[in-house]
Amino acid sequence: MYSHLAKGWTVGHTLSRLLLRNLFSIPGILIDFVVAIFWVPDYMSYWDNSITYSDGTRVGVMRGVFGWIGEVLGYVIGSVVGPIAGFVLFFPNSLL
Repeated sequence: MYSHLAKGWTVGHTLSRLLLRNLFSIPGILIDFVVAIFWVPDYMSYWDNSITYSDGTRVGVMRGVFGWIGEVLGYVIGSVVGPIAGFVLFFPNSLL
């Protein structure tokens, strides 16, 4: 049973972190483009000050800020929902 809870937690928080990070970063992408195109004289220098996620993905500053908000929410939500899903999947597996 504990292996199902651990697998559910791992899969739940990983998938929800990635999903919410990408969904929450959409407003940041728009802000990055507006700032970089209209207010930064050297367009490419804006991307040099980018944020790097833990998996090595480099993104613009505002996309990174909004993405980190989504990542934290995904970690919290996935850590709650994942073990519940793993616990629910334990019963059919124990019957088989």
